[in-house]
Amino acid sequence: MEGWPSGQTCWRRFHEWQRAGVWARLLERMQELIEREGLADWSRAIVDASLVDAKKGAKRSAARSEAALGAAST
Repeated sequence: MEGWPSGQTCWRRFHEWQRAGVWARLLERMQELIEREGLADWSRAIVDASLVDAKKGAKRSAARSEAALGAAST
């Protein structure tokens, strides 16, 4: 498509923005706006353990790692 960036350009920019903290700031700002407007329903909030850093550098369990690899290939 003319006028659209290439896949490689999109990938590169995504990773540049990730390193610069753009996505974290965007999520924080969106949460602030939703909360301010009274639209947040925290009774339905969850924490996805795959996104939470391991404490003290703990390694993932073998079962967890194998499950993640299997899910990624489906």
